[in-house]
Amino acid sequence: MERKSSGIFCSVAVLVFMFMAVAMPSQVKAASVTANYPGAKIYKVTAYGADKTGKKKSDTAIDAAVKAARKDAAKKKVIYFPSGKYSVSSPIRLYDGMILAAEKDSVITGTGEKIINVHDTTGTRIEGGVWKGGKNTTVFSSNMVSRLTIKNMKITSGFVGMKIGGGSAIINNVYVTGCKSVGITCTHKTRTTVQNSQITGNGAGYPNNGLGHGVGVYKSSYFTAVNCRVNNNRECGVSANQGNINMKNCVLQSNGRQGVGTHDKCSVVMTGCDIYKNGYKDNMNGVIVVDGSKGTFTNCKFRSNAVTGLLITDGGSNVTIKGCIFTGNRAHNIYGENKGAGKAAVTISGSSFFKCPGGDSIRIQATSKSAFSISLKSGNKFKNVSRYVYQIGNRQYVTK
Repeated sequence: MERKSSGIFCSVAVLVFMFMAVAMPSQVKAASVTANYPGAKIYKVTAYGADKTGKKKSDTAIDAAVKAARKDAAKKKVIYFPSGKYSVSSPIRLYDGMILAAEKDSVITGTGEKIINVHDTTGTRIEGGVWKGGKNTTVFSSNMVSRLTIKNMKITSGFVGMKIGGGSAIINNVYVTGCKSVGITCTHKTRTTVQNSQITGNGAGYPNNGLGHGVGVYKSSYFTAVNCRVNNNRECGVSANQGNINMKNCVLQSNGRQGVGTHDKCSVVMTGCDIYKNGYKDNMNGVIVVDGSKGTFTNCKFRSNAVTGLLITDGGSNVTIKGCIFTGNRAHNIYGENKGAGKAAVTISGSSFFKCPGGDSIRIQATSKSAFSISLKSGNKFKNVSRYVYQIGNRQYVTK
């Protein structure tokens, strides 16, 4: 009898343990986003009257939470949006050292000119949330903000997703889509680094309502992207005007005009990037380096772009290519042109060139050989294509 009861006890214990093993995971709740800020003073917007159903505007409540945080002497202050839906019509203003934290399923919809506005501050942080702007809304706007951090945010509609003007910003794990003009704008000497992010499907308002790009880099700004995807934007994936671009291990795919476009003395450095199937809406290219811009491309792939993989034009434009692969580009792998003043140049080493369906692999057109120099260093491979075609006026020079 003792053996039998012992066996029953063991069986019951096993069943209880199995039940607990099944039941416990469903009872474990994910930690709140506020756990990322230990020791911080938390200002929950719902405690100040914010409506988490989204049926009523929460402007007054959010403003009250921000004002209370400003008066607090705590070093860390978090304006916190619990899970829910929130509606706002005026900008959420953040100040020095403030943190705005929203749960990943918090949805904040704004109908005004801006949803978040940060001006002349240091150390502002924004994390989480799904942010939806109206047709004329800039979802996030900053001006002269240093050490700005934005992470784990989704922007799914608006006019401009993020506008960074001056200062410095680190943006990590963001998803920006559905903005009618530009996904992210960097201007007025800002230094912005974007990591592990996706900027896709922006610019649908072009040409009537905006520029149409995934990212715009303007007025001596620096834009660095690492492990990002910049895809399916109406115009350029990244467009620069007097801007500086540095991209590493990024994919630029199926952008309507160019994967990367430059204008007026820009700098482009790309390493380990895949420039694939760009230009099909406007019959354009993978990357263009023009108007006296500089470009360095290392271990990149230029694949199946609508016209040219890499376009280089105008006096002063200068490009260095190392270890790249050019394949499937419809008209040319590289097209160079200089019919004006100044000298353009390209230097190529360790790269592979495959036949283009509709034209020469590398084609250079210039007023004279001195107007555009091409230098082929060691390690280049030409798969059933000529090294390049040089055309001066109506005369062609084909190198074998």
